[in-house]
Amino acid sequence: MWFYLFWTLNIIMLAVVFAIGDREEKAAAIVVTAAYIGTAIFYRVDGADWLQPQVKVLLIDLVAFAILLCLTLKSKRHWPLFITAWHFIPIIAFFATRAGGAITSYAAGLTQGLWSYLQIALLIVVAIRSKMRRQNKIPN
Repeated sequence: MWFYLFWTLNIIMLAVVFAIGDREEKAAAIVVTAAYIGTAIFYRVDGADWLQPQVKVLLIDLVAFAILLCLTLKSKRHWPLFITAWHFIPIIAFFATRAGGAITSYAAGLTQGLWSYLQIALLIVVAIRSKMRRQNKIPN
């Protein structure tokens, strides 16, 4: 069920962002969706346990994080900070789990997907606000 909910929300986010969002929102949506797809393909092909830290998923997250960080540093808006920070949390959890910290594999597995829902929700809100700003309904 979570699988279908997640991808349905992601498709809704893409539709909203590409219909009414600005260039920044579209770029962030492409990056996070590409990371989601890359991760899903990895788990489907390798059959890996999603509750265990996976180096290939870490590499996908690091690439997406680097791109999001560039977007954040170039932006004059605040919302990219949140997208980038939320994408950094699973990277931190990967290293904490590998270091043998007290974090359990289950908690690490949850952090891989939990923040994605916040990213999706934020991109929808930002796209709506961008449209409102273009229509002069809210100030810059």
